[in-house]
Amino acid sequence: ADIFRLQEVERAAAELFRGSGLIDIDAMAVVSLTDHMAAIEAGLSLACHVDGRIAGFVIGEWQGEDMYLHELDVDPTFQRRGVGASLVRAFIEMAEAKGARDIYLATFRDPPWNAPFYREDGLCPT
Repeated sequence: ADIFRLQEVERAAAELFRGSGLIDIDAMAVVSLTDHMAAIEAGLSLACHVDGRIAGFVIGEWQGEDMYLHELDVDPTFQRRGVGASLVRAFIEMAEAKGARDIYLATFRDPPWNAPFYREDGLCPT
């Protein structure tokens, strides 16, 4: 995977939160190259490619016997085209195949589009 592209996607996706007061976009740290590599090597990172470009990615993290959805980002150019939903479904399938007892995530509830997105695939954001 093009790890630098993954970081670009994360930064671009975070721009949706600019002005929301939820996070300081300019001070935000993205997933490090080391953490991306570790997730890829552990089989806990999935990327979606559209027209040869990484359109989005998801990273999971084991928390005991449960799988935590650590990061999900979709490049705004590819949003509202099913990329995020496909990544969430693939993540759930991956976690179940690896024997996760439960799957969870933490996310912002305030943007009107954020929490409902996850609920559509059966996840309950906390």
